Amino acid sequence: MAGSLVFAASPILLERAFRHTSLGAQWLVLAALYCYFVCRRQSRFASRGLFVINILAVGIHPYFLPMTYAVTLALLLEYAVRQRQWLRPALFLGGNMLCTAALGWALGLLYGTATSGGQALYGYFAMNLNALWNPAGVNGVLYSRLLPAQNRVGGNYDAFAYLGLGVLAALPVVVVSARRHIPPAVRRHWALCAVCAVLTVFAVSNVITANGVTLATLPLPASFIKLFSVFRSGGRLFWPVYYLLTLTAFAGLARLPRGAVWVALFAAVQLWDVSPALCQRHDAMQAAQVTDAFPSELDSDFWQSAAQYRHIESVQGMQADSLHLALWAADNGMTTNDPFAARYDETALAAERQTALGALDAGTPQSDTLYLFEDEGAFLQAVEPVKALAWCGRVTSADGSASWYVIAPGLQGQTFDALCTPYDEDYPLRLADYTDALWNRGVLDETKQTVCFKDSPFARAKLDGAALLCAGGQEYPILKVDDHDAGWLMVTLDIEDATVLWDQELTTK
Repeated sequence: MAGSLVFAASPILLERAFRHTSLGAQWLVLAALYCYFVCRRQSRFASRGLFVINILAVGIHPYFLPMTYAVTLALLLEYAVRQRQWLRPALFLGGNMLCTAALGWALGLLYGTATSGGQALYGYFAMNLNALWNPAGVNGVLYSRLLPAQNRVGGNYDAFAYLGLGVLAALPVVVVSARRHIPPAVRRHWALCAVCAVLTVFAVSNVITANGVTLATLPLPASFIKLFSVFRSGGRLFWPVYYLLTLTAFAGLARLPRGAVWVALFAAVQLWDVSPALCQRHDAMQAAQVTDAFPSELDSDFWQSAAQYRHIESVQGMQADSLHLALWAADNGMTTNDPFAARYDETALAAERQTALGALDAGTPQSDTLYLFEDEGAFLQAVEPVKALAWCGRVTSADGSASWYVIAPGLQGQTFDALCTPYDEDYPLRLADYTDALWNRGVLDETKQTVCFKDSPFARAKLDGAALLCAGGQEYPILKVDDHDAGWLMVTLDIEDATVLWDQELTTK
């Protein structure tokens, strides 16, 4: 019972269960290890449990696949070498992989393109070398009463693997007391040790970090980086090793004289250590139960009027607050081409968006479709032919953190709340939020006198013949408008530092 409490209060389980719910299914790893040890004791390889676990893993979260299959491979290798029988274990593995692939195919795992979730590749979400004793979780959760939070680099937070003070204290005791039994155990479970070593190396990755320092970045071929980035959060693959360390600690304590006392003592230390995180998670769960609804950025009364549409067309980009936008679409019986899905057909999506842009350009929007743009520049390029047929403009959240650029056919002439800025003659200019080695949020770093706008009929109309760019009651003479770079309008001003124009609503004279 004491040992079970340690697993139930596992820091990596608590860390995932409240933010990546499907990754809370870490019982898959424990079940795989259980099946491994049972089959080893019975000198057999054909584990029905492992067969089912591997298939279930692909339906719960594919990140569990390399973990459960690593344990399966260890069992098959040890049996094949010991019994000198290779064909039957190979057929078992092949059949298991075939059934797993079949379920993955049926669930859409092999369909289309995976949502990128950003541009980070393998190595960014690597496991820091301090992970086993660093109690710093995500969002400020600290999993230890005694040990302090330590520094990390980049995406190390996703490879959180704090063992807990009870396990950390128990492991040296077990190693010393069982030192004579460790070499035979390693020889007996050589394949399991080997796959654990591989999983650990993969979790640490080629970007080796310790505390707040990157010690080394080992070169890898681009093809390897691309392949390994299928599991780009590679630090998670350490979980089987993590649970084996926990199991080793308490199984070792149980074999000491008066083992139950030792297990209970170290389990109490473990629970005492992680109790602040348990209390924090408890309070968060209580708060969630009394909250009326999840906070959404869809604050404007525009969304009430827009509930009449049958389809949301995300014409460009990933929309702000896309999860709640998808939920709003579902609540109102709408279809959408941007459903916050894990996988999509990139080619089909691009073709559909091009068709939608073509319809807008021809002045023939679908009357039952709400068109959304992520980028203001793309919106301004598309809006002119349909501005008389739809309400067009910018809709923001109450706190200003989210914005949508919308074309709403049939709502022309309607007036909405102050969160809506209609596209009309008073619609403001804004700097293109463009940054690279030369530009900083639309301001040329070299002189800080040149700013850029996305090229559009609207921007050209505002700048054509204008002498002054105005913002916040100040007027800045326009010295030059340059359109030689396709898609951009670069405006040189008589101004000391144009960064004062960031996030400003601009007009011209």
